[in-house]
Amino acid sequence: MVISDLRRQIRAQQQQLDAQGRQLASQAELLDRLASRQVPAAPPQRASSPGNAQPDEIAVVPSAEIKAVATADVTLPELTADRFAAGPGVVVVDMPGFKATLGGALRTNALFSSARGIGGSAAPFFLAPPDATGAENVFDITAQYSQVNLSLEGPSVGGFSTGALVLFQFYNGAVFSNQYGFTPGLVFAYAANERWNVSAGRRGELFSDRAPNMVDAMTILGASGNPGNSVRSQFRVVHTTPMADGGKFTAALAISDPISTNISADFADRTEDNGVPNFEAKLAFATAPPGSEVLLKRPVFEIGISGVYGEFRKFYDLQPPFSVEKYSIEGLALDGGLRLGDRFGLQGEIYQGRGLGNYLGLANQTVNPQSREIVTGSGGWGEASWVWREGLESNFGYGQDRPDLDTISLGSIGRNETAYGNLIWTVRPWLRLSAETTWRKTGYLLPTKSLLSNDGLGLNLATEMRF
Repeated sequence: MVISDLRRQIRAQQQQLDAQGRQLASQAELLDRLASRQVPAAPPQRASSPGNAQPDEIAVVPSAEIKAVATADVTLPELTADRFAAGPGVVVVDMPGFKATLGGALRTNALFSSARGIGGSAAPFFLAPPDATGAENVFDITAQYSQVNLSLEGPSVGGFSTGALVLFQFYNGAVFSNQYGFTPGLVFAYAANERWNVSAGRRGELFSDRAPNMVDAMTILGASGNPGNSVRSQFRVVHTTPMADGGKFTAALAISDPISTNISADFADRTEDNGVPNFEAKLAFATAPPGSEVLLKRPVFEIGISGVYGEFRKFYDLQPPFSVEKYSIEGLALDGGLRLGDRFGLQGEIYQGRGLGNYLGLANQTVNPQSREIVTGSGGWGEASWVWREGLESNFGYGQDRPDLDTISLGSIGRNETAYGNLIWTVRPWLRLSAETTWRKTGYLLPTKSLLSNDGLGLNLATEMRF
């Protein structure tokens, strides 16, 4: 009798231990899900433009470095997860109320293209007009898109966690300079709790912040249907409303710098703000993040709408009578994502606007220098993703920018489009190998209102080591 009682007690204790084990596993899964919500991805990560170097780039699982920053950013993604992903880093300062972690990533990109591109090394935004000599083939290899991160975690203040992120990349200022340097991509501080996130500094644009998963993490279809995803100085407030089933609504507002000279040449000479900042806003909804058993780390459904408004003025005529023109920047973008099953997903975005060259839109055109009128137009992109197994995925997409032909000058870009397919293999958490094929086509406006086009195939091979 005593033995059977003991056995019953042992079974009861074992059942209790099993229940506790299941509870701990459930809590661990919840933490993973929260991390995937916080950084979709990257980051950012997005510069198509500096900093965007984005595309999130391609990481399916946010790194420890990103999680440290995104713990406070449980709202809208900063570019993409992989965009600014790095390894776990090395803690260089650890004291009560303050922690500093140094990390980064070494990226090498090699690009072969059958047509000459215009843009940064191994990251063409569009193609040059056909060469009269017929000499088109080019090869480029660069480590410019490597990065160094410094993540800072500060004390809790009034229920808000505080911190900052500093990220540098190795190109020289403007992404089109094609020279090595040491340029800040992100520099911002934040204070956040479960519902509010307040940040200030240089970070990814809020307007049109969804990005495709490309090996070419600099352009990420910038000038080919994907505006935004650059970086600029701003003050941002984000509010998150969680739902009982794990989904969330987010609302965000950013007041940002109206002038950014690292993208649009229209802003590089005799241009200044008109006394007001740019205003960017986004509303978004996402269902609950996936469980750990799902290979494609995305919610089942996502949808968002974002907009931007700004003003600037441009000075013409160096001799009297002087001339000053005032312009407005306007943009509206609708983006969304859909996961079908555990491995397959779709995402994309459409936009329309005016003067969006400074936001990587309208083939990077803002003002018609001949008519002095603002450039208008539309564009969009779409992508299908498939995860073969844990750590191995493919993405296939297409994007196009369509400036209105009656608003651009002769010789300017009237159409720019890119199609791509890639294979991304995360060999180890610290090592990634990738290959991406692209087809690009760029058309230049002729006096007949037809387009002189150039198209070509490209192959981008990349290695990435995170530390």
